[in-house]
Amino acid sequence: MTSIAFDALLSAMQREGFLLSPSDYVEFTAVFNQFRGSRGDLKYHLAPILCRNREDQQKFYAIYDRYATPPPPPKVRPQITNPYVTEKTATWFLRRASRQYFAWVIFISLLAFVAQTIRYYINKDRFHAFTVIAPLDTTASAQPADTTPAPTRPRHKFVVKSLKPAQARGPEDKSTLIATGPEVEKENRVHSSAFAWLFVLGLASLCLSVSFFPLRKSRSRPHTDIDSRGDHGPLDIPFQPKDKLIQPLSILARIARDIAQPIPTDHYRLEINATIRESINAYGFLTPVYAHVERRPEWLVLIDRRNPLKAGLYAYLCRTLSNYSLPIYYYYHDGDNRYYSEGSNIAINNYQLGQRHGDAQLIDFETQEIPDPLTTAFNFDLSTRTTDIENIRAFLDDEDIFQWLCAIAVYPTVRWEVVLAVGASVLKERKATHKLNFGSLLKLSQIDWLATNTGIIPTNIRLDLLKALGLPEELAARRTILDLLKESDDIIIAGTAAFEEKIHQVHTQSFILFAHDTRRNTTFEAGARKFMTDWDRRHAPDLATVLYLTNPDSLWSTPIRSAEDPAKAASADRFINELLALKVIADPRIRALFRNLSATLFFILLLLYLFKDEIQPTALNRSLGFVTRDYPTGALTVNIPVTPCLRQMTPGHYLLVTLNNYDNNRYAQLLDFDDRDTVKATFTGITMTGKDTSQQAIQLILNKTLTIDCPAKPYYTTYTLLLKGDDCDTKLPRITPGSDRHPAPHTLQQ
Repeated sequence: MTSIAFDALLSAMQREGFLLSPSDYVEFTAVFNQFRGSRGDLKYHLAPILCRNREDQQKFYAIYDRYATPPPPPKVRPQITNPYVTEKTATWFLRRASRQYFAWVIFISLLAFVAQTIRYYINKDRFHAFTVIAPLDTTASAQPADTTPAPTRPRHKFVVKSLKPAQARGPEDKSTLIATGPEVEKENRVHSSAFAWLFVLGLASLCLSVSFFPLRKSRSRPHTDIDSRGDHGPLDIPFQPKDKLIQPLSILARIARDIAQPIPTDHYRLEINATIRESINAYGFLTPVYAHVERRPEWLVLIDRRNPLKAGLYAYLCRTLSNYSLPIYYYYHDGDNRYYSEGSNIAINNYQLGQRHGDAQLIDFETQEIPDPLTTAFNFDLSTRTTDIENIRAFLDDEDIFQWLCAIAVYPTVRWEVVLAVGASVLKERKATHKLNFGSLLKLSQIDWLATNTGIIPTNIRLDLLKALGLPEELAARRTILDLLKESDDIIIAGTAAFEEKIHQVHTQSFILFAHDTRRNTTFEAGARKFMTDWDRRHAPDLATVLYLTNPDSLWSTPIRSAEDPAKAASADRFINELLALKVIADPRIRALFRNLSATLFFILLLLYLFKDEIQPTALNRSLGFVTRDYPTGALTVNIPVTPCLRQMTPGHYLLVTLNNYDNNRYAQLLDFDDRDTVKATFTGITMTGKDTSQQAIQLILNKTLTIDCPAKPYYTTYTLLLKGDDCDTKLPRITPGSDRHPAPHTLQQ
């Protein structure tokens, strides 16, 4: 029967027009709890309670069937599971894996990089590499025709033109370039268009996911030594009295009765009855008996108001005992001989105090001159307690009171009204309101850093208390602080130190509540944004709160949640950055989508670089063109034997050698072949990329006149010039260093 939504059933009946009286609820509950039959038969027992006719009966049956019929079980697809992995473990692993998307991407990228590096070092001896060797037979002064220190790469003009044709001669009379070195191997490289698209799209996605790189990075809190400084002392922020929150204890009435018992004085009086008895016993001889005169004593209590907790506690005790008709008077002092009654600013001295209450019994809680009934009832131990949190927890021996103590730390100083109000909210949250009594307060007052006269909790202890505070208790305490601060809205004057402290506390508590749930706590947004401004300008003076919210290493939990994912905890800096990111894209799911997309695109680009050799021959690459195979930009060397033919055709001993590439870019060198058997012309920075396999690779031009073809269409690292035939009778123009600054002009050949 527990599967029937009983409350929902009654609510649906009211919406359908049924009038339910309190007696109907009672009868429904009785039948519902006592019935032991089937679910389908229950409606026949409930219908007579409300139904007055057949129409009501049919309507009730329809409503009952909607809420009593269980939904069909979902179809579960059978799965093959690992018997050694529990369902909880597998689910946990999948959840963690899905949350760590970036971690997986980085891990796979590093793994791919390591694998590629290992493969390279294993197979590096198999790769063909060539080295450009400087010409040994050329003079040190061999320079290009424009006499610059080194041959420079001319500006490329990527036009498809045929090379300059050679003069019409027979094959046996043609000079030629013979490929003598190894063929230049093509390389796999990421296509420039694919690289540009992946990079631009990845960068655009990264910019759209501004939470990854926020618009304005908030400066982190400095690393402060928590033992070097602390928060300031208590400021005069007025609060309304909160003594009514303390739960009364019957033991205080018994204490008042015991303390009010008459005590003997220094005066004597004749006891008539005792005198008669003694005289009779003395055979009629008069034997007077005297006794001390007794009277109900008055009590004088001196309270040191420098300690806010003890001052409020002892004043409450005095007022409570006074309500039980105990003649008790209390005065405040500041550790001197000036005493103030409740609500008065007029001080009296010791003489005046003696004139008023000369016969009163003095109670000074600081010197342990305390009545026996009080010490016996509460085990009044004034020994100081250690500052260790775990020892304090053991001393209190009550988790509810310990959470109350931790909640006191949400406010920077100790105030009697704050202790009571925060205790009421925390104990209400923990369903232990009855523990807000004099005994619990008396126990709290014995903790040494609460028993001091400064009203300040040391920063390191306050930080430890905030760490140990539960989340529901902290939220309840901070809401209570805001309610307390509103009580002085019409009292504190703007511009005073108390007003500034109050405003700062309002902003601090508002920020923490707003950062915990930005959707439900929108009423705190204005104060939260002002706190964020102070935080960014380093104007947050509450040191313990700053350290608590900064949480640089995530060593403890705070109420602050991520603005993007409320299920995740975050530091104050992270929350502020994410909140700023909401100004660009408000939906965190869209930002997460762009962030994941950017990581994916950059990851694909990295894979293309690492595994371009494996990707290039695939069918997918032939369709998409991610990786291309082409010649690299490199160097070519031409060996020119100094033959009689060369000396005959070249006047002087300087030879201007120009290499005409397939793209009509020309590279020139001026060589001195005097006293040489062979000279070498080495051309660096030769563009080979994009060459059509059907095109001729290079031509050689001597002294701007004689053009010599290379029959080989692939590129080779080394060529040898072979002069023969009619070319030996060709007279080349004389070339001298400096005679022509532009020996090989870049003109387009038609």
